[in-house]
Amino acid sequence: KVRDKYVEWSNTAKANKVKDMTKQMDYPFEPSGFGAVFRYGEWHFADGFCYNTRPYFKVKDNGMSHIAIFYQKVKASSNEYIDGAVSLVFQNVQDFNSLINKLSDGTLKAKIANENKQKNLFK
Repeated sequence: KVRDKYVEWSNTAKANKVKDMTKQMDYPFEPSGFGAVFRYGEWHFADGFCYNTRPYFKVKDNGMSHIAIFYQKVKASSNEYIDGAVSLVFQNVQDFNSLINKLSDGTLKAKIANENKQKNLFK
């Protein structure tokens, strides 16, 4: 949904020569099933990362548009002093497609099957 709306709004912005505008999109990212990890020396799992947020559509001064999704600061579950902000930025349709393809069932299953095949070589 967000990718399709990005395409629609980008075309509208170009056609109307819109510049320097930000609008929150009405597509919430639901917290269920979505977590976060971040790397600070080693990988850390975010503690209590379940934030309902909405993407922002932004058109810059030069007319280029992007989608940004900002999350509150997250803390590592293993160390309360390690924290980080999480932001996802999509600058074009290829960014959306790349993420969608990498997270597709077929891609993930193929990666797991390949890793299992390699591990089975060393019995």
